[in-house]
Amino acid sequence: MESRPSSPKEVEEVEEDSKRRTVLSLSLSVKDKKILKKLSMEKEKTIASIIHQWIEKAESER
Repeated sequence: MESRPSSPKEVEEVEEDSKRRTVLSLSLSVKDKKILKKLSMEKEKTIASIIHQWIEKAESER
């Protein structure tokens, strides 16, 4: 299990890291890509933000 930041400096480092971005190449079926794009448009969110929410949810359920 990952430890939580305990000092203000550790919190700042975690916040700074969460702002960094990287590129991810993802291979999806055509059908899944269409569904994901439709979901993105309906929620008025980027695909990246939707995936980020899924990651946060999965992490909190661990």
